[in-house]
Amino acid sequence: MDSEARSTGSEAAASASVRLAERYEIRPGAPLPDLASPFAAAFAATDTRNPARSVFALACPRHLGLREETLLSVRRLERAHVLRPAEWGVVDWPAPDGGHVRQPVIVLERPGGGRLMAPGAAQVAPMSEDAVIRRVLRPLLGALRDLQGVGVAHRAIRPDNLFGREGGLAEMVLGEGWSGPPGFGQPVVCETVPHGLALPAGRGWGRTADDLYSLGATLAILLNGGNPVARLEDDAVIAAKITQGSFAVLAGTLRLSAPMAEILRGLLSDNPQERWTLDDLELWFDGRRLSPKAPSLPVQAARPVSFAGADYWSRPALAHGLATRWRQAVAFVQDAGIGNWLKRSMSDDKRAAQADKIAAEAGDGRNAPDRQLSRLLMLLDPGAPLRYRDFAAHVEAVGGALAEGFDRTETVQQFAQIVGQKLIHHWIDAQEDFRPEHALVRKSADMMSFFLSRPTPGFGIERCLYEANPGLPCRSPLLERDYVTGPKELLPALDRVAQGGQAAELVDRHVAAFIGARLGPGADAELMRFGAADTAWERCIGLLRLLTVVQTATGVSELPALGAWVATQLAPLLDSFHHRPFKTALAKEIGPLCHRGDFAGIVRLVESDDLRRRDGSGFRAAQKDYAALAAEAQWIRGGGMTEPERVLATARQAATVAAGTVAAVACGATVMFIVG
Repeated sequence: MDSEARSTGSEAAASASVRLAERYEIRPGAPLPDLASPFAAAFAATDTRNPARSVFALACPRHLGLREETLLSVRRLERAHVLRPAEWGVVDWPAPDGGHVRQPVIVLERPGGGRLMAPGAAQVAPMSEDAVIRRVLRPLLGALRDLQGVGVAHRAIRPDNLFGREGGLAEMVLGEGWSGPPGFGQPVVCETVPHGLALPAGRGWGRTADDLYSLGATLAILLNGGNPVARLEDDAVIAAKITQGSFAVLAGTLRLSAPMAEILRGLLSDNPQERWTLDDLELWFDGRRLSPKAPSLPVQAARPVSFAGADYWSRPALAHGLATRWRQAVAFVQDAGIGNWLKRSMSDDKRAAQADKIAAEAGDGRNAPDRQLSRLLMLLDPGAPLRYRDFAAHVEAVGGALAEGFDRTETVQQFAQIVGQKLIHHWIDAQEDFRPEHALVRKSADMMSFFLSRPTPGFGIERCLYEANPGLPCRSPLLERDYVTGPKELLPALDRVAQGGQAAELVDRHVAAFIGARLGPGADAELMRFGAADTAWERCIGLLRLLTVVQTATGVSELPALGAWVATQLAPLLDSFHHRPFKTALAKEIGPLCHRGDFAGIVRLVESDDLRRRDGSGFRAAQKDYAALAAEAQWIRGGGMTEPERVLATARQAATVAAGTVAAVACGATVMFIVG
């Protein structure tokens, strides 16, 4: 195909539309950059049943899963304070090479006005306090109340995610927060300190309290006319929040009225127990006024710890400084006497004893110093995420961080080390307030440890990936054009791959782990059998049984290409039988079953106990006969027929027989003579 033809094909693909749920037409060739989210491009869309309705579509990250439960909950909202999802799913999307890929999309109601602040903009026209309260605070209070009612935290409140509800910017509506993991696209300035410390995909679901903090940061930016810490790196922003308090960092230079200062102090409190709630905001709107509270800063030490050219006066500040310079910190903490500092400068005997215990339990091994530092950070700042080298995530979101970084060897290795060294358990033990969900996290960590202990297909790090991310699509390279999120989609996708005739193996480690995670214990027995196969024919049986488990669970049939591929794998299985005519007949009987993709039928046929027994019995009898014939042939070849003793014995036997015969003949002749 020449370049002109390719160009024409690309233009045709770009102008074509794709359909979602037989209702929404999405135009991949019509991007809407003004409506894009940080990790999801926006495109024009039409509701074919109601063309007057204004909607648009977001193409979500393909390597991550759609947040089905969140989308279902948000769609129930009735008031128009949030851009609600109308529909979502997976569509055939034009690919650059002229083909198609399966693409997850969300169709949302389109805002009536434009975006309040352009993404990435350093400045915006400062808003007055009255405008902030009337146009932003009041409508967003309604949005958060609605979201709290359906049990969802938004986790994407920031100035560039606010849109005019109607033609202008009179009143704001909150943009979407569901096209990626919670907090995925949030700038550090709008995140609480604990969430800002984590990797973007490891920030966790969060709560309404986290949304209220983001709301306070958004108000401060709008009043200031831009991000007041835009020139600082993220680590410096977090360090400033820890040492000075978020209110001082984000709103300390603003000239605020007492009522507005009260709101921002309440919303930007770094202590979630002291942070304002939705009820507090509504009471404020009703006229209640409180005396401004001083920021709740960490307890200061009598003397600082000096590390890497800086002095640290509090536990959270020191933990942050150590975590951001991990390699230096590993060597530093082994000789720094952190326990002594906690005891003498912080008067914290309990933590000092725990720090000494961690130092004493460091142990040997290549990763022991990293484990020691990670546990020490948990002791210094229990509310921070679990940190280990470059990995930082809240324990309920370690799976999300693994999914986002699965293509990076370092992320995979560090996740495995975190699980293997039971650092998730240690993080939970370090918490000052135990929450019910911690029990589930601990159980999940134990399960991950079991999977990592089994390196066979269906387990290992791949199984951890899918167990920790229930909505994640299968990440097998075989399925890179597909978006398989459930077992019912798996066999048809493998059938499409088999049509290409290029794959030598269709059940790789990802596919096997995906089957195990989505079908659970029902598939584990077959996965163990598949992984423990010692011979080629046993592996073939294991493959057939594994496909049968999926087929039985989903009811999917008519898989001719996959069946044809299976037929090419059956030679070791057929060769495990011994009777040639039977093997020929068996191959003919299996053929139609392969053509239909009837894997259960093949298993029933080849795993017949009576069939195996008769074949084995006949083979043993044939072996016995063959052994006897082989021994006789060997005896003859060894001269058994010409041995002197055997020749003499044979001659004597022959002479005796001959003499008897002659005597008998002579007697007969005499009798005949006498009678005659």
